[in-house]
Amino acid sequence: MIGKEDYTALKKDLLSQDHTRRNCNSRFASIHDRLGRNPSVDMKVDRDMFLKSLTFNWKGCPLLKDCREMTMMQALIADIKPRTIIELGSFTGGSAIWMADLLVMHNIPGHIYSVDINTLTVNDIAKDYVNITMIKGDCEKIQDIFSYNMLETLPHPWIIIDDCHVNTRGIMKYFGSQMKNGDYFVIEKTSKRSVKDSPPQLAIDFCASKKLKTIHKFLKKNDEIFRVDSYYSDMFEFNGSPTWDGYIRKCDFSK
Repeated sequence: MIGKEDYTALKKDLLSQDHTRRNCNSRFASIHDRLGRNPSVDMKVDRDMFLKSLTFNWKGCPLLKDCREMTMMQALIADIKPRTIIELGSFTGGSAIWMADLLVMHNIPGHIYSVDINTLTVNDIAKDYVNITMIKGDCEKIQDIFSYNMLETLPHPWIIIDDCHVNTRGIMKYFGSQMKNGDYFVIEKTSKRSVKDSPPQLAIDFCASKKLKTIHKFLKKNDEIFRVDSYYSDMFEFNGSPTWDGYIRKCDFSK
Protein backbone atom coordinates (compact mmCIF):
# COMPACT_ATOMS: atom_id res chain seq x y z
CA MET A 1 0.00 0.00 0.00
CA ILE A 2 1.22 3.48 -0.87
CA GLY A 3 1.54 5.61 2.23
CA LYS A 4 0.85 9.28 2.80
CA GLU A 5 4.59 9.97 2.82
CA ASP A 6 4.92 8.51 -0.70
CA TYR A 7 2.28 10.89 -2.10
CA THR A 8 3.93 13.81 -0.32
CA ALA A 9 7.29 12.87 -1.82
CA LEU A 10 5.73 12.52 -5.28
CA LYS A 11 4.09 15.94 -5.01
CA LYS A 12 7.40 17.48 -3.97
CA ASP A 13 9.21 15.79 -6.86
CA LEU A 14 6.66 16.93 -9.47
CA LEU A 15 6.75 20.53 -8.24
CA SER A 16 10.54 20.41 -8.26
CA GLN A 17 10.60 19.20 -11.87
CA ASP A 18 8.25 22.00 -12.91
CA HIS A 19 10.34 24.57 -11.03
CA THR A 20 13.47 23.34 -12.81
CA ARG A 21 11.88 23.65 -16.24
CA ARG A 22 10.54 27.13 -15.49
CA ASN A 23 13.86 28.43 -14.22
CA CYS A 24 16.43 26.75 -16.46
CA ASN A 25 18.88 29.07 -18.22
CA SER A 26 17.91 27.77 -21.66
CA ARG A 27 14.15 28.29 -21.26
CA PHE A 28 13.99 31.32 -23.56
CA ALA A 29 15.75 29.85 -26.56
CA SER A 30 17.34 31.60 -29.48
CA ILE A 31 15.97 30.20 -32.71
CA HIS A 32 19.58 29.59 -33.78
CA ASP A 33 19.81 26.91 -31.08
CA ARG A 34 16.64 25.14 -32.23
CA LEU A 35 17.09 24.93 -35.98
CA GLY A 36 18.02 21.53 -37.38
CA ARG A 37 16.58 19.50 -34.50
CA ASN A 38 13.87 16.92 -35.18
CA PRO A 39 10.56 17.00 -33.27
CA SER A 40 10.35 14.35 -30.59
CA VAL A 41 6.87 12.98 -31.25
CA ASP A 42 6.19 10.12 -33.68
CA MET A 43 4.90 11.42 -37.01
CA LYS A 44 1.83 9.17 -37.26
CA VAL A 45 0.84 9.70 -33.64
CA ASP A 46 1.28 13.44 -34.08
CA ARG A 47 -0.97 13.58 -37.15
CA ASP A 48 -3.61 11.23 -35.77
CA MET A 49 -3.91 13.24 -32.55
CA PHE A 50 -4.43 16.45 -34.46
CA LEU A 51 -6.96 15.04 -36.93
CA LYS A 52 -9.01 13.42 -34.16
CA SER A 53 -9.09 16.74 -32.32
CA LEU A 54 -11.01 18.41 -35.16
CA THR A 55 -14.22 16.79 -33.91
CA PHE A 56 -13.79 18.05 -30.34
CA ASN A 57 -16.01 20.97 -29.37
CA TRP A 58 -16.53 23.39 -26.51
CA LYS A 59 -20.13 24.32 -25.71
CA GLY A 60 -21.20 22.99 -29.09
CA CYS A 61 -18.52 24.82 -31.10
CA PRO A 62 -15.58 23.05 -32.80
CA LEU A 63 -12.40 24.04 -30.98
CA LEU A 64 -9.72 22.98 -33.51
CA LYS A 65 -7.19 22.36 -30.74
CA ASP A 66 -5.83 19.00 -29.64
CA CYS A 67 -5.10 18.08 -26.03
CA ARG A 68 -1.51 19.29 -26.28
CA GLU A 69 -2.44 22.73 -27.58
CA MET A 70 -5.15 23.05 -24.92
CA THR A 71 -2.70 22.17 -22.15
CA MET A 72 -0.07 24.62 -23.41
CA MET A 73 -2.51 27.47 -23.86
CA GLN A 74 -4.26 27.08 -20.53
CA ALA A 75 -0.87 26.95 -18.80
CA LEU A 76 0.18 30.19 -20.51
CA ILE A 77 -3.07 31.94 -19.57
CA ALA A 78 -2.80 30.80 -15.94
CA ASP A 79 0.84 31.90 -15.75
CA ILE A 80 0.88 35.37 -17.32
CA LYS A 81 -2.76 36.34 -16.63
CA PRO A 82 -3.31 38.20 -19.90
CA ARG A 83 -5.46 41.31 -19.85
CA THR A 84 -5.80 41.21 -23.65
CA ILE A 85 -5.99 38.22 -25.99
CA ILE A 86 -6.16 38.91 -29.72
CA GLU A 87 -7.16 35.84 -31.72
CA LEU A 88 -6.73 36.07 -35.48
CA GLY A 89 -8.94 33.37 -36.99
CA SER A 90 -12.25 32.69 -35.25
CA PHE A 91 -13.98 29.95 -37.27
CA THR A 92 -16.92 29.08 -34.97
CA GLY A 93 -15.72 31.08 -31.98
CA GLY A 94 -15.18 27.89 -29.98
CA SER A 95 -11.59 28.74 -29.10
CA ALA A 96 -12.55 32.26 -28.02
CA ILE A 97 -15.32 30.90 -25.76
CA TRP A 98 -12.95 28.35 -24.23
CA MET A 99 -10.30 30.99 -23.51
CA ALA A 100 -12.94 33.36 -22.14
CA ASP A 101 -14.02 30.64 -19.71
CA LEU A 102 -10.39 30.14 -18.68
CA LEU A 103 -10.09 33.84 -17.89
CA VAL A 104 -13.15 33.65 -15.67
CA MET A 105 -11.96 30.44 -14.00
CA HIS A 106 -8.65 32.12 -13.09
CA ASN A 107 -10.31 35.39 -12.03
CA ILE A 108 -8.46 37.29 -14.75
CA PRO A 109 -10.17 40.55 -15.84
CA GLY A 110 -9.12 40.03 -19.44
CA HIS A 111 -10.86 40.54 -22.77
CA ILE A 112 -10.68 38.61 -26.04
CA TYR A 113 -10.82 40.18 -29.50
CA SER A 114 -11.44 37.49 -32.11
CA VAL A 115 -11.14 38.33 -35.80
CA ASP A 116 -12.20 36.52 -38.96
CA ILE A 117 -12.87 37.60 -42.50
CA ASN A 118 -15.90 35.28 -42.56
CA THR A 119 -18.14 35.54 -39.51
CA LEU A 120 -20.97 33.42 -40.92
CA THR A 121 -19.69 30.35 -39.06
CA VAL A 122 -19.35 32.13 -35.70
CA ASN A 123 -21.76 30.69 -33.14
CA ASP A 124 -24.21 33.12 -31.54
CA ILE A 125 -22.90 32.11 -28.12
CA ALA A 126 -19.55 33.71 -28.91
CA LYS A 127 -21.20 36.92 -30.10
CA ASP A 128 -22.99 37.33 -26.77
CA TYR A 129 -20.09 36.55 -24.40
CA VAL A 130 -19.42 39.47 -22.09
CA ASN A 131 -15.61 39.20 -22.35
CA ILE A 132 -15.42 38.52 -26.10
CA THR A 133 -15.58 40.99 -28.98
CA MET A 134 -16.06 39.34 -32.36
CA ILE A 135 -14.69 41.38 -35.26
CA LYS A 136 -15.15 40.91 -38.99
CA GLY A 137 -11.95 41.91 -40.70
CA ASP A 138 -9.20 41.04 -43.15
CA CYS A 139 -5.93 40.10 -41.42
CA GLU A 140 -4.08 41.04 -44.59
CA LYS A 141 -4.91 44.60 -43.50
CA ILE A 142 -4.30 44.20 -39.79
CA GLN A 143 -3.70 47.94 -39.29
CA ASP A 144 -7.29 48.61 -40.38
CA ILE A 145 -8.61 46.35 -37.60
CA PHE A 146 -6.27 47.35 -34.77
CA SER A 147 -5.00 50.90 -35.16
CA TYR A 148 -2.06 52.04 -33.07
CA ASN A 149 -4.46 54.29 -31.17
CA MET A 150 -6.63 51.30 -30.30
CA LEU A 151 -3.66 49.18 -29.28
CA GLU A 152 -2.53 51.91 -26.87
CA THR A 153 -5.78 51.43 -24.93
CA LEU A 154 -5.47 47.63 -24.57
CA PRO A 155 -3.99 46.57 -21.21
CA HIS A 156 -1.03 44.21 -20.98
CA PRO A 157 0.04 41.42 -20.82
CA TRP A 158 -1.02 40.48 -24.34
CA ILE A 159 -1.32 37.14 -26.08
CA ILE A 160 -1.44 37.51 -29.87
CA ILE A 161 -2.67 34.29 -31.50
CA ASP A 162 -2.15 33.78 -35.24
CA ASP A 163 -4.51 31.05 -36.41
CA CYS A 164 -5.67 32.78 -39.59
CA HIS A 165 -2.83 31.44 -41.78
CA VAL A 166 -2.34 34.69 -43.74
CA ASN A 167 0.07 37.62 -43.40
CA THR A 168 2.05 36.05 -40.55
CA ARG A 169 5.06 38.27 -41.26
CA GLY A 170 2.95 41.43 -41.30
CA ILE A 171 1.09 40.41 -38.14
CA MET A 172 4.28 39.73 -36.19
CA LYS A 173 5.93 42.93 -37.36
CA TYR A 174 2.87 45.09 -36.64
CA PHE A 175 2.01 43.78 -33.18
CA GLY A 176 5.63 43.14 -32.27
CA SER A 177 6.40 46.86 -32.41
CA GLN A 178 3.67 47.55 -29.84
CA MET A 179 4.19 44.61 -27.50
CA LYS A 180 5.83 45.00 -24.10
CA ASN A 181 8.22 42.73 -22.24
CA GLY A 182 6.34 39.62 -21.13
CA ASP A 183 3.81 39.66 -23.98
CA TYR A 184 3.48 36.56 -26.16
CA PHE A 185 2.89 35.51 -29.72
CA VAL A 186 1.29 32.12 -30.19
CA ILE A 187 1.71 31.20 -33.85
CA GLU A 188 -0.42 28.08 -34.22
CA LYS A 189 -0.33 25.15 -36.66
CA THR A 190 3.26 25.51 -37.87
CA SER A 191 3.92 21.76 -38.25
CA LYS A 192 3.11 20.59 -41.77
CA ARG A 193 3.37 16.95 -40.80
CA SER A 194 0.89 17.39 -37.89
CA VAL A 195 -1.81 19.00 -40.02
CA LYS A 196 -1.32 16.85 -43.13
CA ASP A 197 -4.68 15.61 -44.51
CA SER A 198 -6.65 18.24 -42.56
CA PRO A 199 -9.79 19.60 -44.29
CA PRO A 200 -8.76 21.79 -47.26
CA GLN A 201 -11.28 24.46 -46.24
CA LEU A 202 -9.08 25.24 -43.23
CA ALA A 203 -6.05 25.95 -45.47
CA ILE A 204 -3.80 24.68 -42.67
CA ASP A 205 -1.89 22.04 -44.64
CA PHE A 206 -0.91 24.53 -47.33
CA CYS A 207 0.21 27.26 -44.91
CA ALA A 208 1.97 25.40 -42.09
CA SER A 209 5.47 25.12 -43.54
CA LYS A 210 5.28 28.69 -44.87
CA LYS A 211 4.33 29.98 -41.42
CA LEU A 212 7.22 28.11 -39.82
CA LYS A 213 9.72 29.64 -42.24
CA THR A 214 8.22 33.07 -41.59
CA ILE A 215 8.55 32.89 -37.81
CA HIS A 216 12.09 31.54 -38.12
CA LYS A 217 13.03 34.50 -40.30
CA PHE A 218 11.36 36.91 -37.87
CA LEU A 219 13.12 35.37 -34.88
CA LYS A 220 16.51 35.45 -36.57
CA LYS A 221 16.08 39.15 -37.29
CA ASN A 222 14.81 39.94 -33.78
CA ASP A 223 16.88 37.52 -31.71
CA GLU A 224 17.59 40.00 -28.91
CA ILE A 225 13.89 40.88 -28.50
CA PHE A 226 11.91 37.69 -29.21
CA ARG A 227 12.71 34.15 -28.12
CA VAL A 228 10.92 30.78 -28.19
CA ASP A 229 9.64 29.90 -24.72
CA SER A 230 10.60 26.25 -24.49
CA TYR A 231 8.53 25.76 -21.32
CA TYR A 232 5.40 25.83 -23.48
CA SER A 233 6.71 24.94 -26.94
CA ASP A 234 8.48 21.84 -25.57
CA MET A 235 5.94 20.89 -22.92
CA PHE A 236 5.58 17.52 -24.66
CA GLU A 237 9.28 17.28 -25.46
CA PHE A 238 10.97 19.17 -28.27
CA ASN A 239 8.30 20.67 -30.56
CA GLY A 240 5.95 17.90 -29.50
CA SER A 241 2.78 19.59 -30.73
CA PRO A 242 1.34 21.06 -33.96
CA THR A 243 2.72 24.46 -32.90
CA TRP A 244 6.45 24.19 -33.61
CA ASP A 245 8.50 27.07 -32.17
CA GLY A 246 5.21 28.94 -31.82
CA TYR A 247 5.22 30.18 -28.20
CA ILE A 248 7.28 33.34 -28.47
CA ARG A 249 7.98 35.83 -25.69
CA LYS A 250 9.02 39.42 -26.04
CA CYS A 251 11.79 40.48 -23.70
CA ASP A 252 15.17 42.21 -23.71
CA PHE A 253 17.60 39.34 -24.20
CA SER A 254 20.57 41.55 -25.11
CA LYS A 255 21.76 41.78 -21.48
